[in-house]
Amino acid sequence: TQSTGGNSSKARRMVRLIEQHQQFVKDVKARKPIDMSAIPDLPGFEAVPVPDYMRAKRPAPAAPQVQVQAPPAAAGPQVSVKDQLKQSTADKNMEVLLTRQAEYKQEALKLYKEGDQVGAKKYLGQAKGFDQMIEACKKGLPVDMTKIPPSLSAPPERRVLSRQNTLPHMSGDVIDMGPSSGDVEEIYNQLVSDLEHQIELCKTNAQTFQKLGDLPSAKHYAQLFQNQGKDLANLKGIYKQKKGLPPYRYEGCKFPILNSSPELSDREAEIVIVRCLNVPVPAGWKPEDLKVYVTWELSLQDKTAKGQTKSYKGGINPDIFEQFRVDIGDRTARSFARAIKRGTVKFTAWYERGFLKKPGELGCAAVKLADWENLAEVHEAATLLDGRKQTSTKVEVKLRIREPVGGAQCEFQDMKWLVIGRSGRAPTNPQPSLSVPRKGGRGPSPNTRRRQ
Repeated sequence: TQSTGGNSSKARRMVRLIEQHQQFVKDVKARKPIDMSAIPDLPGFEAVPVPDYMRAKRPAPAAPQVQVQAPPAAAGPQVSVKDQLKQSTADKNMEVLLTRQAEYKQEALKLYKEGDQVGAKKYLGQAKGFDQMIEACKKGLPVDMTKIPPSLSAPPERRVLSRQNTLPHMSGDVIDMGPSSGDVEEIYNQLVSDLEHQIELCKTNAQTFQKLGDLPSAKHYAQLFQNQGKDLANLKGIYKQKKGLPPYRYEGCKFPILNSSPELSDREAEIVIVRCLNVPVPAGWKPEDLKVYVTWELSLQDKTAKGQTKSYKGGINPDIFEQFRVDIGDRTARSFARAIKRGTVKFTAWYERGFLKKPGELGCAAVKLADWENLAEVHEAATLLDGRKQTSTKVEVKLRIREPVGGAQCEFQDMKWLVIGRSGRAPTNPQPSLSVPRKGGRGPSPNTRRRQ
């Protein structure tokens, strides 16, 4: 209308005004920052309102905008949250690796000073194995922290008992070939001692798992017990015939020691009083004339039990070793787990003063039962108290139940496993058979059984 009326300049201003407001609407929809001072008001209408997302903070003028935007450009690329987490994990891994490497170097130095060169070389080699992981960590590469050796200051590894972790775990690495030179008789005696120790471990585990009803594990250790016996007989036979020593080596092994007392029932606990230590001798007495005995009292839930040992002579450290079995109720009940946190066994040591005289009290000590949560046997040398004052006398005791309240557990011990013969192998986890013979069909051949 303005152009047809001959006012073309006003028409052009209106067109520009319409275009500015159309662009303003687009910027508002896109939630872009807008300089409200550059938006002209429409004739006959109120001032253009400020959008909601810009009311908290109005944009600065054009010149300040340049100053505010300049620092991000100079700061360089921003680090994302994911990258920050990666850097934090890498720093933690680096700290763990350096600390663990220092532990193994210190242990190697300690063994070297004690004269154990074989052990020092072992730990020094493990310490050098950290170098590659440390370099990878410095370069930002991923590192598998589950494969690093365990901390030497950490407690022994414990796992809840299951079929997969009741068997020895072999590394397959030869960690020691044994002494290459020296007295043959001395080396022979050491090999016999190591084999006898391995035989005893296998025998104990076979009997323990059989009593617990885990027959597959019991059979595995029984077979391992027989194999170790054959190796011992072979070693003795070769040495007796003066043929030297057979080939042998040591392999790394994590051998499970079961944390249980299978000879006890679920309702039984055993109190073992082993000995008294550092018993004071009264004035005018001789140590060999001193007679000592110990009384005990169990307090657990609503159950109480008492008992005492016989009198024993043995100087200031008399050996007692008496066992008492008591009824503790249902160990598997939920209330039992709460009761052991408050339960105790009180031990009091006495010495006989003579005929028709009251015994003299050496002191008393209370041993808590809370450790039954994770241990089947609590072995402690408790310090006796004379009132509230500690004495120098101790009583060594053991408190045993069938299994820990939290469930039976295996404690894995790192050891060197002796392997006799060139083709001999250390114990490995047997793989279950995937094929089942048909009913009435033939089983595996004797040769197959021999290979298994």
